[in-house]
Amino acid sequence: QQNSTPLEKARNRLRLCGFSDKEVKNLHVYLSEWYESNSLEDAVEKWETYGIKQNVVPNIQNVLLSFCLFNVQGWKSRALEVLHLIQKAEASLAICTEVGAYWDSFKLPNFNMFYQEGTNHCGGVTIAVGKHPKATKIDSNLENTIVVDISGLSEPIRVIGIYWPESQKTNLKDLDSFICKNTIISGDFNAAIVEWGSPKIDCRGKILKKWVDSRNLQFVPGTFNSSKRSLRNIDLTFTNFPGVEGVTLEFGTSDHWPIFSAPMCDPNNLDDIKIQAEFNEIMTNLSVCATSVKPTSAAEL
Repeated sequence: QQNSTPLEKARNRLRLCGFSDKEVKNLHVYLSEWYESNSLEDAVEKWETYGIKQNVVPNIQNVLLSFCLFNVQGWKSRALEVLHLIQKAEASLAICTEVGAYWDSFKLPNFNMFYQEGTNHCGGVTIAVGKHPKATKIDSNLENTIVVDISGLSEPIRVIGIYWPESQKTNLKDLDSFICKNTIISGDFNAAIVEWGSPKIDCRGKILKKWVDSRNLQFVPGTFNSSKRSLRNIDLTFTNFPGVEGVTLEFGTSDHWPIFSAPMCDPNNLDDIKIQAEFNEIMTNLSVCATSVKPTSAAEL
């Protein structure tokens, strides 16, 4: 161990953090580029221009736009879990809530990250978007609410990430001007509604349900409650376009389970059948991921 190279030591640390040999192998290229670079700027340039230099930029119109929603309860403690999750899920973007003040302590490779501060040092929301779609943050001036437009797809998509702590008073009408065609609204609302998977409805749930219905938004259900401390399902996703399904994952060390969502497929469409096969493979990988991850922190890497 004393004679090990920095690269070998980094690989060993990943194994100690619970990464499998296959996962360590997948991360080897990033570690190699990091240790072979002369500076941070050199490494970042390699990562940002990889797709262009290698001529492997995908046709983004044919890419399955999948996304993860995860209340991380502190980005600094669970950034590696997010990295592990999006790699397993092959997610196009990640919406992370309750990221805290150290949201920029670790940047996800090959992702652009956008941040909106919260009402205190524990709050805040980030949206991480893969480098190939073009993403632009829209100024909202709303605490704990971030708006990002994604273009380069067959149609543009707007993503609104929200963290609504119990102590914060929010006027949902403030979001009305940001809702447009192909909008995804996803986050931790701390609101309980029976129809959305909670055992009973609360006051905030009544307000949210009325607003969602009046804006013709559709709830995207997961597969079980997102809160670990209760039976409530409070991490919620809504869209104004059909055909999105979600899967709640037994993954990570946060008090919330993450949710992976992706478009549903038409069984009569051959292209959709191929996409469904990819989706099934992703879910198989995620089932392995859910049982293999151990508590990690960015410092451990």
